[in-house]
Amino acid sequence: MCSGNGSDNRFAVAEGEAIFHYTHLSNAKGKLAMTQTQAVVALIDDYFNLAYEPKSRDFDKVFHPSCLVQWLHEGQLQTLTSPDYAQLVHARPSPRSMDAPRDEAILSLENLSDSLSTATVRVRIGPKLFNDHFVLHKIQGSWLITNKSSVVVHLFD
Repeated sequence: MCSGNGSDNRFAVAEGEAIFHYTHLSNAKGKLAMTQTQAVVALIDDYFNLAYEPKSRDFDKVFHPSCLVQWLHEGQLQTLTSPDYAQLVHARPSPRSMDAPRDEAILSLENLSDSLSTATVRVRIGPKLFNDHFVLHKIQGSWLITNKSSVVVHLFD
């Protein structure tokens, strides 16, 4: 179950559940306007599609060029720049090309200001299930991931 505080800023989800509900707000002309939460969720959806099939999305429309991608390997912090991470993603066989199952969900999302949000997501890439924590910024009108920290939470046979 997803719960919010009514101001479209904080969400809580039970472990293993995904955020699936958000509120549409109307602008002055009566057209549906995308809320911050909707814009961040749309970006995360682009990330999920990019993770499953890298050719499906423009990498630079998901990750800021200065984004750092970080994880621990054997207790040591590993860091890639966004361009290096893009090379890694594009060099490996895509999960789609291997008919790998998709498993992805938004586990938490918080809007800290009108231009800063954080989110934790679950995504399966091949035999690895990751929890990724994102810092996202709205830069020149577009939401982008500016930091990604990952941990492998499960390995499949």
